[in-house]
Amino acid sequence: RASSVRESEAEVKQLRTELRRLRQARDQAAERRASREKSSQLAGVHGQDAMSLTTETEALEEELQRVRSEKANFESQLAKIKFCFAETLQHADEMKYLIEHYEDQLRTLIPDFEPVDYSLNGQLLRPANTLDFLETESKSSGNTNDQLPSHTLGEKQRRRHKSIPS
Repeated sequence: RASSVRESEAEVKQLRTELRRLRQARDQAAERRASREKSSQLAGVHGQDAMSLTTETEALEEELQRVRSEKANFESQLAKIKFCFAETLQHADEMKYLIEHYEDQLRTLIPDFEPVDYSLNGQLLRPANTLDFLETESKSSGNTNDQLPSHTLGEKQRRRHKSIPS
């Protein structure tokens, strides 16, 4: 009984394999027939239709070449931009570490040193119109740095101003 079951299973397996092979043969035959019909349709196209198809094909191929060259150009530009961006990021990191190094050196030399707050994005700590007013006053009265109030002078100038006897 077990042997007859094995024989039946082997026969089913063999039939499935044969069925698969026949289906593949049918599909290949259908593809060949469709290909022949397509080629006969193209052969049946008369002279002017064939010429228009040829010119259309050439135009499409030219368009494809143009698009491919544009794509290659864009890809090369993108690569250049990515490279420049990476260099810029590296340069910014190097500058950050360099600034930190010099700030550390300044802290050791000058105990009251306070680093610049970079969140101000380069803005002055005092309003711009104060400087304009002081500059205008200085020009009109002939004042020099020695005659300006000490709050308008920089740290180095204040030290020099204090050390100079009046």
